[in-house]
Amino acid sequence: MDVEDQKFMALEGIHTWSRATIAHATQLSRLSTSFNSSNFIDNRRLFDSERHSFLIAAHRLISFINWVLELNFLDAQIFAEIKVFEPDIKTMRDLNEHVIEYFKGSGKRPQLWSTPTSDASSTVGTKIGDRLDWTEVAGSVAGLIERLPPHYFPVSAA
Repeated sequence: MDVEDQKFMALEGIHTWSRATIAHATQLSRLSTSFNSSNFIDNRRLFDSERHSFLIAAHRLISFINWVLELNFLDAQIFAEIKVFEPDIKTMRDLNEHVIEYFKGSGKRPQLWSTPTSDASSTVGTKIGDRLDWTEVAGSVAGLIERLPPHYFPVSAA
């Protein structure tokens, strides 16, 4: 794939995964208010699944942002606000992706699994693993969408 086509794909990926990140964050906020309902167990299980989907979407978004930065066709400052979250997005996604290993005591980075108040599989308020606030990430991503060009059309090779 030539560089112009890559630019198109990279920007489209950012738009796609930005919207997915916001959608999952919105769903997390909605579900977090339903824990006192009669369907507590079902809501908690759905919340746990949605939390992991949020982490995957945010991680994919960062991957596409990094691709755009490699291609060097948009101002890096556009991404500064969301890039602040990159270490925690990656860590929380990795830890939750391998949650079974950590529960069994064989996770590769046990020093990152727990904080004094929680572990990576838990939620404290709006923070995943008491580290990554989904509302802050979603707000940052919403700002990113406003700063992005709405599309990129490859320059014709003619």
